[in-house]
Amino acid sequence: MSENNLSSNIDKAGENYWSDLWERTSLPESINIHSKSLNSYPDRILDKIFRKIFQGIDTRGKKLLEIGCGNSVLLPYLAKEFGFEIYGIDYSKKGCKQSELILEREGLKGVIICEDAFNPKKDLLNTFDVVCSFGVAEHFLDTAGTLKSFSNFLKPGGILVTSIPNMKGATGLLHKWLNRPVYEIHVPLDKEDLTNAIIKAELKPILSEYFLAISFAITLDGIDGKRIPNFFIKKVFVKFLRYSSKLIWVLENLFGTLLPADFYQEELLLLPKRTESIMKKQKALYFFLGTSTFVENDLAIYKEYYDVRTFNFDFGQKWKIPFQLFEQLIFLIRNFSGYKICYIQLAGIHSLLPVLISKLGGKKV
Repeated sequence: MSENNLSSNIDKAGENYWSDLWERTSLPESINIHSKSLNSYPDRILDKIFRKIFQGIDTRGKKLLEIGCGNSVLLPYLAKEFGFEIYGIDYSKKGCKQSELILEREGLKGVIICEDAFNPKKDLLNTFDVVCSFGVAEHFLDTAGTLKSFSNFLKPGGILVTSIPNMKGATGLLHKWLNRPVYEIHVPLDKEDLTNAIIKAELKPILSEYFLAISFAITLDGIDGKRIPNFFIKKVFVKFLRYSSKLIWVLENLFGTLLPADFYQEELLLLPKRTESIMKKQKALYFFLGTSTFVENDLAIYKEYYDVRTFNFDFGQKWKIPFQLFEQLIFLIRNFSGYKICYIQLAGIHSLLPVLISKLGGKKV
């Protein structure tokens, strides 16, 4: 199994399930963290968590990717509240279309990519400062492999934010009783399972915690779009549970968390970080025209993340230029198999060979 192509890690729900779901689902309301409405309580809780995650980080203009972005209202929220440059990827054409409509409705620019996140275009890898997925990772049997694939989109030191339903708690138990087919397209995971998956995926755990007192957000739709047996009885029961959960929210809003036990918490948040050591194994080439403060500052930054190999092209003596071009060619040939990115200071004759060979080899320039 390759790092970026988890062909054996199949979505237990399947593309048809998601496309059918989005086909019969209207566009969701915008996230409004400033609303005092009880229905907005989960949004306010989520907002507190995001502010905790990004505290002290300048997020303006940083690139954020949501994996599984179909019908997402989180992308507009993250753009408005934190200033992210937003991207989304999903393999459901209908889900992508709805995400585009939501961005249009919100008057925001964003890029929605309709393709498989496990087989992405190479120019998407090592690109994003933050990668998010909400209710995605738990649909794949290989949790560690899934998180590893998601992390490949990150720049070194980037943050992966993953939220999943607590299918080992009350939410999972109720789905198992009321709508077992939906329960079976999930992989039940708890905090320990996810922490182990993070370590196996060679990521650095930052935060792993349950949040939001149970909301009894039980799905009663059949996975084939048809009504499940005893639908009306189950619907009445679930409505009763949901009104009960709102009472808990009111009390929590006044007195703080009332149900800290893992079993009663609705969501589990996972926050690993892509360690710099992963990127340091990758080689980068840096071509420059004589040492300067600018070059030294550049190299100091790049060396934090890459194994940098440098080539100083000296224009001081013109007669040496043909010899330096030959040396540059040998340098490129020796390093061709290992480097991923090529940095060139300014344009000129010194940039001709690095650009040409890098482009032919599919390297980033």
